[in-house]
Amino acid sequence: MLKPGGRAIIMLYHKHSFNYCFRIMTYMRLRVLLKILSRLGRWNSDRQNAATGVHRGLRGNQDRQIWQIHYQNFLEQGWSYLRARNFIHHCTDGPECPVAYAFTKAQSRKLFSGFRDVQMTVAHFPLTKYSKKIPFAVEKLLARRIGWYLFISACK
Repeated sequence: MLKPGGRAIIMLYHKHSFNYCFRIMTYMRLRVLLKILSRLGRWNSDRQNAATGVHRGLRGNQDRQIWQIHYQNFLEQGWSYLRARNFIHHCTDGPECPVAYAFTKAQSRKLFSGFRDVQMTVAHFPLTKYSKKIPFAVEKLLARRIGWYLFISACK
């Protein structure tokens, strides 16, 4: 709820980000596909041996265990698991994240069509996290174009 004149400031995942297009939809899906294909011919026995529906408590995408969890999700859900509209849910905050969406600026404008003074900023491209040799100015420049977060400020 937001009273008239109130300001909302929210963050959405940006669909035209490097993270969405290349890391999630390309690299992560390919890595999961390779895991699936490496188990070709064993899917039925893997299904029977898997503890289906077990919540493993894994958050994020740092643990090596995520590829096994993605594989078990595939065993439970089939090939539809790799569809973009399904796979995004399991890649933003880890394979056990139940729901997550990424939005374009155009989609976000529609979401906030009933608001005024809508401002959008794209941010977060953590290059300096991986290498201190990259100037922060380069990170900021890329973040404005292909950053992972879409910050929205709007008045009701």
